[in-house]
Amino acid sequence: MTSVSRFLAIWALLVTALLGGCATAIGSYDQWVTVRTECKHRVFQRRCAASNDKGAWSFETPATLLIPRSSEPLVLKCESGLFGGGLEPVWAQPSLETLGNIVFGGLLGLALDVSSEAAFAYPDDINIELPLCKLL
Repeated sequence: MTSVSRFLAIWALLVTALLGGCATAIGSYDQWVTVRTECKHRVFQRRCAASNDKGAWSFETPATLLIPRSSEPLVLKCESGLFGGGLEPVWAQPSLETLGNIVFGGLLGLALDVSSEAAFAYPDDINIELPLCKLL
């Protein structure tokens, strides 16, 4: 193996190792989110729907959902009978994996994460205060 070939092989291994720190490599395109509906910190069961630009889901709270990551908000709407309904947009924030990517993967890895939307994450726990409870 010539010194140029050896240099290229080492360079390729180094680049692969650095890109391995990006969110698309160590994270995933989906995330688990737990949703609860509450009134004065007491959990109530309610029928809800969640949606973002990747899909829509119906569920009863409390629930844990597998949601595709997106830079768009996750919109939650819960029917709550006597307590009134609620509409709650939850915005995605940069994920922790993205921080590692900036340090180890540089701009190329960051660009890959942002374009695939793996760079974004919703909060792991979402607690929705029922509207009437805000008045009490």
